[in-house]
Amino acid sequence: LEVAGKAGETVLNTFHMVDLAGRENEKTTLVTGERLKELTFINRSLFTLTSCILALSSSSREGELRSQSHVPFRDSKLTLLLSEAFTGNCYSTMIASLTPAAQHYEESLATLRFAATVKNIKPRVAKPAPAQNKESIISRLQAEIADLRRQQATTGEQTDDAAALRQAE
Repeated sequence: LEVAGKAGETVLNTFHMVDLAGRENEKTTLVTGERLKELTFINRSLFTLTSCILALSSSSREGELRSQSHVPFRDSKLTLLLSEAFTGNCYSTMIASLTPAAQHYEESLATLRFAATVKNIKPRVAKPAPAQNKESIISRLQAEIADLRRQQATTGEQTDDAAALRQAE
């Protein structure tokens, strides 16, 4: 979400809304073929998400810096996409859905345990960075490029990258 502020300043926000299906047991659903492959990938992603949340919650409980404990975000596309939501400068909320049916007791208990683990993640929210004017950023970067080109011209070096950059312009 991009919001224009006063004097052309821009504030960027991101909103993630994810609906996670519960883990499905391959034996009880009786699926085969392509649906079984899909179910396997979903369960693997949910397992990786659980591993990430366990790593984050244990580091939050022990007071470690998150950079010191490994969180396997790259093991799944789902966790890679959600990594900013767990470690970035943000607030996260989880809504757990349960059923009162006795036959789904185990799934409801697993969901409650998962939610309790998520609750242990302590975000480190800082004040937002001051909004910057896009035009000033662009002009500053253009000035830096011009300065680097002047420096390159005085040294007389011409690299393949520089030649490709000039052709692209």
